[in-house]
Amino acid sequence: MLSVLESSLDIARKEEANQITKITLKIGEKSGVVVDSLRFAFESVRLNTIAEHAELEIDLIPFQGECLHCGAIFRAENFLICGQCGNIGKLISGQELQIQSIEID
Repeated sequence: MLSVLESSLDIARKEEANQITKITLKIGEKSGVVVDSLRFAFESVRLNTIAEHAELEIDLIPFQGECLHCGAIFRAENFLICGQCGNIGKLISGQELQIQSIEID
């Protein structure tokens, strides 16, 4: 969370912002991020910064694959196995951890 905040603060400084009001993150279901822990960390690291009163919004991105055989897009559970034909697929989403947007004043 510290690196997310530092990146957000860098952007805000470049824009000469007085405060960050909202940070929106994209987090994949299989990214390994524990959302509750991330929220808890945000409460601590934002203190005494221009993001002190910022809201943290999290958009969860589903774990999805694309079948290498039939091309179907499918929601994966634990493995990238196509629900239509049973063949293996490649990962197309679900491991993201990205800053989607930052709102500033």
